[in-house]
Amino acid sequence: MKKLLVKFGLKFRYSIDCQAFERFESPEPTLVILPWASELDPLLCKLYWKTSPLKVLVPIERIKKGWIRWILKPFVSLPVFNFKTPLFYRKRLQKTLDKCLKEGEDLVVVYEGAGNPVISLVLQKYPSIRVVLCDIQIKGRKVKIAFTDLTGRMTVEKTPAEIDTVIQQTLSPRIPEKRGSFPEAAPLIKAEIARLARREASTLDPGMHLYDDLGLDSLDVTEIVVFLQQRFKSSASFGSLERVQDVLEAAEVKRPLPAPKTLEEKELKKWSQKRLGVKKPEGKTIGEAFLRVCERMGSSLACVDPQEAISYVRLKSLALGLVSRLKKIPGERIGILLPPLGETYAMVLGLFLAQKTVVMLNSTQGPKHLDEVIQSAGLKAILTTSQVMEHLAWDLSDELEDKLILLEKIREELTYEDRLEGLRLARQNTEELLSHLNLNQLTGEETAVILFTSGTEKSPKGVPLSHHNLLSNHRDISEAVLFKEEDVLLGILPAFHVYGFSMTGLFPLLSGLRVIFHPSPLDLQGIARQVHKWGATMIATAPTLLKNFLLTAAPEGLTTVRLWIVGAEKTPADLPPLIERKTSQAQLLEGYGLTECSPVLTLHPGVSQHSCVGRPLRHVQILVVDPETKTPVPPENEGLILARGPNVFAGYLQVERQPFVEVKGEKWFVTEDVGYIDQAGTLYLVGRRSRTVKIGGEMISLGFVEDLLVGALGPRFPALQIAIMGEEDARKGTHLILYTNQNLSMEEVNHLLHEGGASNLLKVREVRILPSLPMTALGKIDYKKLK
Repeated sequence: MKKLLVKFGLKFRYSIDCQAFERFESPEPTLVILPWASELDPLLCKLYWKTSPLKVLVPIERIKKGWIRWILKPFVSLPVFNFKTPLFYRKRLQKTLDKCLKEGEDLVVVYEGAGNPVISLVLQKYPSIRVVLCDIQIKGRKVKIAFTDLTGRMTVEKTPAEIDTVIQQTLSPRIPEKRGSFPEAAPLIKAEIARLARREASTLDPGMHLYDDLGLDSLDVTEIVVFLQQRFKSSASFGSLERVQDVLEAAEVKRPLPAPKTLEEKELKKWSQKRLGVKKPEGKTIGEAFLRVCERMGSSLACVDPQEAISYVRLKSLALGLVSRLKKIPGERIGILLPPLGETYAMVLGLFLAQKTVVMLNSTQGPKHLDEVIQSAGLKAILTTSQVMEHLAWDLSDELEDKLILLEKIREELTYEDRLEGLRLARQNTEELLSHLNLNQLTGEETAVILFTSGTEKSPKGVPLSHHNLLSNHRDISEAVLFKEEDVLLGILPAFHVYGFSMTGLFPLLSGLRVIFHPSPLDLQGIARQVHKWGATMIATAPTLLKNFLLTAAPEGLTTVRLWIVGAEKTPADLPPLIERKTSQAQLLEGYGLTECSPVLTLHPGVSQHSCVGRPLRHVQILVVDPETKTPVPPENEGLILARGPNVFAGYLQVERQPFVEVKGEKWFVTEDVGYIDQAGTLYLVGRRSRTVKIGGEMISLGFVEDLLVGALGPRFPALQIAIMGEEDARKGTHLILYTNQNLSMEEVNHLLHEGGASNLLKVREVRILPSLPMTALGKIDYKKLK
């Protein structure tokens, strides 16, 4: 047993009790991995390995601190790598291990912590490497360091989850708490998974990945969560299910939900206090509207999320405190890759005050889509967090990594003076701030945000929306919907979607409507907790997401809800009866719109009949014309739907062909939707003119799917014929069917789609093989005959 008393500077003194290598012989390593560098890590090296120098991998953010560099310098060589997140750490680590093994070095890897999942994931690929676990326990000034040889316990066959289990059992063996045995669970669960994957249950293997191997998407996994909750009272969450084995275990092992963070009693009391009512946003720009609502609402709470509650006073000081730092970020357009939380919108509002254009990035489309968006928008910087990047686990290029700016780093760089400046500015009145920030020089026609259409398009189209576009739509919504003083809106849609960004994000903050943010629309139990805890009266989401939520939610937890607001896709016929059954006191409000229209064009209260989407907002004009001649058609006659108004954008980003036509000397936006207007001026939707379908709220180009498959399969099948059709399904809405003259399997087709960078939402549900596909006289596929 070794003991050592070590002193760092004048403040740090530790009594080290080292139980070192008593259970095995320890060769000296050529590489030491220190995941989270601290003042104890160099001591770790010095105690047992006298050979110098060692190769040491540590995160650069910690190495920049002078005292760590000073401690390490005497006895290690120090390659400095820029590890911004654990994802980047893993990539650099893997390259280093490959190089060491190539050079023939005997390697012993020691890493700190109770199972670092990132390093475990890498080390499972290297069975020849000896792995040593270092566990550091600190109690006051006493530090106990214990080493355990994991060699032989971790093999290449083990999954990262199993590796983590081995490590946890090594430190403190424990037996999972069982809720009871369900012998009938396995066949029932396998049957449900097989139904969603459209394959035989006998072909399922516990190790199969739900997404990669079975081709399921996020909506399918959400249905599995609903199934587990209804049949087995399981508390499994969306993020915990990756493989078939995870689903099987979820029915047997009790996995308690983590207790939500509670706020102080005074904040809960302030949330329910009487406050000023909702008022339409005032000002030419979003920055001005934000400053004016902060001045009007004072100390009232603006929003809450699972992490914190934010008042208008604090939201104002946060945004103003960030302005000077945000102005230093290169480029006029700043990418945002963040979940819908209060902190995210504080950052967005800070960017508006700094006169930057916000570019909302879709986290579900993958790095290929992100690269295209960066090129199209000319982004030089993207704001995100290490937690987001670790969750996405994207394999990013070095060029893309360099564009990332972590919020953690911005917080560290904010000085005490910056925070004081934010508080000082927050005390100034709106007119003084408008002058100080030069916001009074803006007209409102400047671009506020750029949102991108679905990544399933060959080239994503950027939709620039001005301050005037967004605010005019907000003002029309304020007039069209009767808001009450006690209303609370729950926003669960992602911030990269115009519905989530504008309607459930900016609108409530700028109008004084209390809003609850939740990071994931798929966390059904978390949403239910938020509704019950904060007394949500209005919930805005997409119909598919609402249906999944209502299937699991208990009616007694929804008594405060008075209005369900849906949009982004067609409302299925079975949703209104479900709403009536679960919340008889609540009404349904359906909206129709597009990203290009900021987004709302029409609203329809009550249950939609015969594809009715309601009447236009006050400043919106709708016109139905003949698709060929572009002349107006009489009421009750079908035609192409056109729209115009202050909420309609000016044109796509870097696209030559713009979606506008001129009718009787006026410029109109072509929605590509087909419908008609009745005698009362109510709009009815019939379908889409172009070959696109909407799945999960996202537009899917059928032509793009065909091109992707032809490019992948063409070299193998010279006579290949492929056609993709969208068909309606009563249970899940629109789904894709592949028609072909070749013997192709559904699994192979979906694998090629995802390999080509398509969204997880894009999936072929059925393959129909024909001797040949019907063709027109011009040699093109005749889709009418095929249908």
